[in-house]
Amino acid sequence: MPRVGSAPPLTISPAIPIEVQRALQRTEGNVSRLGAKLADAQKQLAGKLGKSPADLLAVSGFLRNQLQSTGSTPLSISSLQGKAAQTQPASVPDFSQLPPNAEPGSLVVKNGQLYVFGGGGTGGVLGMWQTIVNAGSFVDTHANRIANFPAANYASGTLFFESDRTVLYVDVAGVWTFGAGVYSDVIANRPTDLATADAGFEFFATDTGALYFWDGAAWLGISGGSASILGIRTITASDSVASDDYTILSDATAGAIVVTFPPTPATGRGLNNAKIDLTANTLTLDGNGLLIGGFDQILITDGGTNVETQFDGTEWELL
Repeated sequence: MPRVGSAPPLTISPAIPIEVQRALQRTEGNVSRLGAKLADAQKQLAGKLGKSPADLLAVSGFLRNQLQSTGSTPLSISSLQGKAAQTQPASVPDFSQLPPNAEPGSLVVKNGQLYVFGGGGTGGVLGMWQTIVNAGSFVDTHANRIANFPAANYASGTLFFESDRTVLYVDVAGVWTFGAGVYSDVIANRPTDLATADAGFEFFATDTGALYFWDGAAWLGISGGSASILGIRTITASDSVASDDYTILSDATAGAIVVTFPPTPATGRGLNNAKIDLTANTLTLDGNGLLIGGFDQILITDGGTNVETQFDGTEWELL
């Protein structure tokens, strides 16, 4: 039995000159090899598209008919794409509308279907877009997820893609947990409503070129732009340390000020606190349950005093 894609055996009449016989034999060999290569290419293409070789027959038949009817006239790419689309059921994802390449983990929503881009393999194999199949999925805004889609109402493994922030959440035991994606916007719109379950959330500031990472408690600058620039601000009343604060200048002219330290700081985080007025009003640094240099609070009464601290994982050390 001949191989799939190979030509049938060629019968040569003895009356045909030897030179012609040899030429025909070479032609037979070439056709056989081309047929085998075509069959192998069909299998590889079928694997790439998630289809069986039989699913490609309709398109192959269309191509054959086009070649027979047009002869040597070049085929219209647009007509082929249109025909291929017509042969696919409506539920089949249309990968032709997706970018040809992307960063691994990139997410795209097209016609209500969620796609993720997988990284390339070894040996120069390119990455591929893949559909996400799960226990269920939703596509809506961040605000609507919070207001209308309580995770406790859905099975674990359910996915929610926030269309405005372009990030993916997964229902893990009744809790929406960050899964993948990067939210890009100006730094002023960096989210302020994240919590422990959002750990891993990444934010790219389009106006500064900086990339930030949410560690479950605070924003950390990763790289680029002004991510490495440390925050500094002036306060005139009691306040709590923000996630991007590094230096706080307290002006206690109008009255005493209390600066409350974060309850769960990242190990290695540093903070500077300075009293910049010359009044007798007190600046109090409150450890918020953690010790500062061995004390619950540090009281500063002299103007121009700066207290530099760094968290060692257990308490704030005075530097």
